[in-house]
Amino acid sequence: MPQDAGIKKLVGYVRVSSVAGRDQNQEAFQSPGVQREAMERWAATKFGRNGYKWLKWFTDLDSSGSSIQRPLLEQASTLAITNAADLVVYNFSRYSRNLPEGLAALKALEDKGVRVRSATEGIEGTSAEDELTLQLFMMLNQYQLAKTGESWRGIARRNKEAGRWHGVVPFGYRRATEVEKKKLGRSVGVIVPHEKNAKSVRRIFELYASGQSLYQIGQLGVKNDWFKRIGTAKEILQNPVYLGLLPVKEYVPAVNKRTNERRRDTHQRPLKEVKRDTPVQTVPGLHKAIIPQDLWDKVQVRLAKEKRAPQTKYTQPRYFAGGRVRCASCRRKLVYLDKKEFGQYLMCKNQNCAARPGSVKVREFEAMITAYMHQLPISVKPRMDKAAKGRHAELAASKARRAKIEQDLNRYATLRGDLALSLATGEFRPGLTADDAQAALARLRERIAKLEQEQLAMTDLEVMEPQFEVMRSFVLQVGRMWDLASAPKRVEILEALGIEILISEATEYNQNLEGRVTLRTSLPLEELNAGLREITSPEKAKPGLPRKSRLRE
Repeated sequence: MPQDAGIKKLVGYVRVSSVAGRDQNQEAFQSPGVQREAMERWAATKFGRNGYKWLKWFTDLDSSGSSIQRPLLEQASTLAITNAADLVVYNFSRYSRNLPEGLAALKALEDKGVRVRSATEGIEGTSAEDELTLQLFMMLNQYQLAKTGESWRGIARRNKEAGRWHGVVPFGYRRATEVEKKKLGRSVGVIVPHEKNAKSVRRIFELYASGQSLYQIGQLGVKNDWFKRIGTAKEILQNPVYLGLLPVKEYVPAVNKRTNERRRDTHQRPLKEVKRDTPVQTVPGLHKAIIPQDLWDKVQVRLAKEKRAPQTKYTQPRYFAGGRVRCASCRRKLVYLDKKEFGQYLMCKNQNCAARPGSVKVREFEAMITAYMHQLPISVKPRMDKAAKGRHAELAASKARRAKIEQDLNRYATLRGDLALSLATGEFRPGLTADDAQAALARLRERIAKLEQEQLAMTDLEVMEPQFEVMRSFVLQVGRMWDLASAPKRVEILEALGIEILISEATEYNQNLEGRVTLRTSLPLEELNAGLREITSPEKAKPGLPRKSRLRE
């Protein structure tokens, strides 16, 4: 008999939340030692001194119960599943403070034969009353977490309003030592200038005030390992903490702009965001400033002067082929750039593109496409007229054939009825057996099916004929419509023709578009495709993938 037979296997899980704080006077605080002692006492009472065995203890420090996704909890659960053990917690708030996630996790463990036991709440989970009590406890735990979070945010705001720093220490400062705290007479929110990094912050402000660009300063900061991102330089220049002030931001509920619904995190908790278009309020901080007021003012004046206008959102195409022009190499859409007095250009913004088409002048490009649209009806008309005559002849022949098919179908239907009646009554013509009637009926059914399929194909041809005529009329008048159309209407014309425009690599500076523009259509019209192939001069286009561009954009 195995030595452990009859002994209850247990896995202990202890959690202390960073949100609850470390104040032992708080009712919500229970140290790891207190939790473990209570769990051991419960096990001894429940199973007897020698009736249980702790497989392992897991102590999760500074871990919030708002999410069930915690590595140590997952390890404890896996160990309990593997050894068919029970998972023991001090109370269910240590397991989860998220009602839907907690209940789902408990159900998943229960399906795998693992029970989660509370050492202090007396819930066994074996009755309907226990299940109801468990849900009430977990609901109360979730409520307490929300209230704790609100009070924590209130504490952070009050600390800032009092001038005490709260949060991650900004670059250029450090946490005060115990000696410095005693000297200042404060123990919370104390930061002091960092001996080395404070000089770097002053240098960043001085370089920008002297005319250096943000990009150059960002590169210098990354090179000297002051920070990891080039954009951090601008964040430092905008941070009032270096002037001895603390920002107090106003938060509002985060809302999805498209659906107008409240945004939530992965745990379905409502999110908040900084209120936009509102100047950030500041309060005097108790920390020492790193830069003087005159240097700060000079930097802010330049930042305001160089601030970019918010990007305009356009609801209409900005040029005649908006969204229909792509790079022939990487197949990405070309970006429209309005360079004011220098004109309008199209460019491929893909930095990894091996053969970008350079800066395409919109005026020159539009003139070329306009010439294409004028030439298109001339090139396509003979072929489309010939195709129309062929389709008319085919349609006339199909009508005659369709009349013959209808006659045959009527005749075959009569024969099929006679054969079916003979098989039903057993009365056959002289020399005809039942087997012969069955074979003849099968052949009739095959012929009827083939004729009906042919008839359906002819019906499709007749239905497509008006659509072909509409498209033919549209293509033959496209030049005149193009001249009268505005930019958005020209985009609609290109969309109606299913035309996509590709521009291949520019191999020299300010190269013209001759031989580099290709038009393609997705319409199932061979005549239109033939016309397009003719007017795009494929013999002038470079075959294969273009080489790497020598342009520097």
